[in-house]
Amino acid sequence: MVMKKPPRLAYFNFEESLLSQVAHDYSLADNIRFCPILLDGDHCTLIDVRSATSKKMVLESSGEWLFLKQIPWYCDDQTMDFALEWQVQLAGSGFSVPVVRQRRSGERVLRVTGNRLVLFDYVWGTRYQGRQDEQVAAAACLGRLHSLEGPSTGPHGDAFDTAADHIQLARELVGEAPSVSSALDRMQLLVDSWRDHATLHGWHNLPQRAVHGDFSPWNLVYHPDGQVEAVLDFDNAHLGPVIRDLVEALLTFCCVRYAHDSTSFATTPPDALPVKQATAMLRAYEAERPLTDEEHGCAPEVAGAVAVELGCLGLIRGDYSTDSIEQLISWAVEVRHDVERLFLSRPAIASMKDEGVAR
Repeated sequence: MVMKKPPRLAYFNFEESLLSQVAHDYSLADNIRFCPILLDGDHCTLIDVRSATSKKMVLESSGEWLFLKQIPWYCDDQTMDFALEWQVQLAGSGFSVPVVRQRRSGERVLRVTGNRLVLFDYVWGTRYQGRQDEQVAAAACLGRLHSLEGPSTGPHGDAFDTAADHIQLARELVGEAPSVSSALDRMQLLVDSWRDHATLHGWHNLPQRAVHGDFSPWNLVYHPDGQVEAVLDFDNAHLGPVIRDLVEALLTFCCVRYAHDSTSFATTPPDALPVKQATAMLRAYEAERPLTDEEHGCAPEVAGAVAVELGCLGLIRGDYSTDSIEQLISWAVEVRHDVERLFLSRPAIASMKDEGVAR
């Protein structure tokens, strides 16, 4: 279920008493520095500017760097527990995720004054720079993530339901004008049609595996050499078909434009899917985890649904004006066709490896 964002109240400001309790509960030293900034090489960004989904803070305690995060409003307790369990499993297997710190009690979540807080090891690295080697590394990393076993029980998600939920919330927030309401109706008809086609290709028979749910450029930390240092932000994690993560990665890395130094979308609607970049990402992913025929068959329809979800998200947040809604519909339709052509023309896995796909 997609929920309306609550009023925004100085997201990077934590109360002093709450920070003191964090220091006590996580057995931190007395000489703690609290930094409302992110360091990216020689670039410094206020956390409040980069993202406004929840309160966050970088901490330094006796030479240890940590990251304190408030679990956002849209992540319910079941999803939070699932996400943390998965991250602990991944860290234990050596996969690149931040280590989740335990409290004195052995629990990982601190609940205080209406907040749910989690403390992670801080991961040093650089943000996404838009380079193709970073895109390829992201896809390979996602393939490795999907190759590992995750929790077998938890919340379930469906790409078509999520798109429909975003359409409904967009209708509630920006759909008063008849032209916008009519456009949202057409979006829903498209999603329903794509769901029917995906069902014919075996959508409901695909394995229910751990899905990241927000595998996008801002949720990765990179090494300067372009390899992925860590995957972040599992707040949308759920069980479902993993093809959703892959098509979202293709769209968010290759099509969506972002406002400067922010997770918000630029006001300009997304671009068409670039064949060269998308092909390189698909090759890198399948070199780590080959897709099944059923996943290939469902990918175009899932891409259309995720494109609708992203378009509605931009409308809900005010990143896109309602004047752009027709362009967003056209983009979703085009993306569905682009992904269909991409998957039909994909080279065999053997030839990918022969060409030395970056891992």
